Amino acid sequence: MSASLDVVVNRSQPNGLDVPSAFEATGDFVLSVTNDGKPVHLHVNCDDDIAPAVSFETGNHFIPRENTFELPIRVDEAAAPRRGKLRLSVGYGSEVRYVDLRLTEPDPRDRVRVDESLSKPQPRERPTTVSARILSDVGVIALLVVAVLALIAGGITLATITTPMVGALLVIVVGLLAVGIYALLSAS
Repeated sequence: MSASLDVVVNRSQPNGLDVPSAFEATGDFVLSVTNDGKPVHLHVNCDDDIAPAVSFETGNHFIPRENTFELPIRVDEAAAPRRGKLRLSVGYGSEVRYVDLRLTEPDPRDRVRVDESLSKPQPRERPTTVSARILSDVGVIALLVVAVLALIAGGITLATITTPMVGALLVIVVGLLAVGIYALLSAS
């Protein structure tokens, strides 16, 4: 939605309509109606000059007390530029206001160019190798250094204290390090 056409009902008097005298839109917009008083029915329609270019859900809208209602208005860009009047009425037609509506063409620079090149697969980035990922990540290098130091410390401990308990702990440490390194390399 390019803009919002703001309207206030029941602000200055019962069934009063406060509307701008003119509104310009480039593409779809919203009719935003704020009701400052009692519930009201708002009738929206447009003249023959602008009717081929705009469309909206329905012309009759109930707006509860002290509430805001938004009506999306779609604009056929192929029918722009175009001028016409948007008619707003409340109180069974006792209060009628017209908004001079001017629909302009969008700036061609704002459009997305669609052609056959969009249907062709786009080149993907080459996945980096495991060694490139390891060398690029300082955290992984630090983890590998700690793993090597833990293995050296475990080997020295096993050489000096030759008990089955130390051997079992060294096997557990080596297994956990292998699982951690595998998970780290497969996640990245």
